[in-house]
Amino acid sequence: MKKSNTKIVSDYNKLMAEEKNVIILGSIDSILNWDMETLMPPRGISLRSLQLAQISQLRHRRSRIHKSGNYWKRSPKARSTHH
Repeated sequence: MKKSNTKIVSDYNKLMAEEKNVIILGSIDSILNWDMETLMPPRGISLRSLQLAQISQLRHRRSRIHKSGNYWKRSPKARSTHH
């Protein structure tokens, strides 16, 4: 494999690993919201609100970081699977 192809594959793999992290944070957010709606004790809303805000910030930050990375611009494989 050429050096440039190796770099593209490496960048694509980094992109996919970051996307997985963003998806996992989204699933945590979903679970916390579900729990809040179905099982949470009345006094738990303050802590749950803080948890949801933290997860939301992390998810947004991770999403912005990987979507602005140079590997996104260089990787044709990533661009073709994004649509």
